Amino acid sequence: MDIANRLKEIEIEIENKEEQIRVQKNMLGQPERFRVLGQSYVPKERQDGIKQTISILKEETERLMKEKKDLIVQATQQSDHHHNTRNY
Repeated sequence: MDIANRLKEIEIEIENKEEQIRVQKNMLGQPERFRVLGQSYVPKERQDGIKQTISILKEETERLMKEKKDLIVQATQQSDHHHNTRNY
């Protein structure tokens, strides 16, 4: 697979993960979804689950960003190498 295509895929994956994080954070911030005896709250287990999901998504996003950075470095080295061989 060529680097440019993989970079595009990573960009899309990162955007998707960031969107999922936003959605999860919104769920934490909207306790009215859970109604108990007229009071609204997010049950503790539910909060923990959401927070766990957010941290997993953040880890995946960081992994993708690292891969993206590595690919950019790789692409730069390849083009430098290519460039150098042309000069000699």
